Amino acid sequence: LIEHRNWEAALLTDVAYKETGVRELGVGGVTWTIITHGLVAIGLGPAWTRRWREGGSVSHMGNGYRDGLARTLAIEIPSDGLRKGFFLVVHYAPTSDKSVLIRNHHRGQITKILEKYKGYKVLVVGGDCNAEMGPEEVARENGIQGPFGPRKHSKTGKEWTKWAMEQGMLLTNSFFKQTQRNTW
Repeated sequence: LIEHRNWEAALLTDVAYKETGVRELGVGGVTWTIITHGLVAIGLGPAWTRRWREGGSVSHMGNGYRDGLARTLAIEIPSDGLRKGFFLVVHYAPTSDKSVLIRNHHRGQITKILEKYKGYKVLVVGGDCNAEMGPEEVARENGIQGPFGPRKHSKTGKEWTKWAMEQGMLLTNSFFKQTQRNTW
């Protein structure tokens, strides 16, 4: 999929590499850099790898809750001439059967990272919310949700929608019609 879509970055969850580190991976004849931390990873194509390494390879890692599974990772891609810098955050949220305390701890980890980089020009938070953030009148009224989101709204979806509004973020996957969910 990465090769077919010509992506330069990928936010990955539920990864096979459980240890934290940086590794190289060949994808369609191109070497990608994979930065891993617990259950999440960020993959970078050659151009973004160069920018990340030249910028000091800055990474920010969240801690797991009691299970010890790290579920949050962020990296900084510095600006390069006229190209804007990016701050990429990947997360893998606990499922709805986990306690509210655990789910709030996870969102708190992301919030701590975001507070450091609130002024960043391009800030992307992606991953698996383990939630359905369907039609929510308040979210639409506040302009954070578009017309193409899921049809259902779960309790964890309500929590994430509230969090996104508090952070001033958009639920971008709801603004574009997707031919294949979660891979746009």
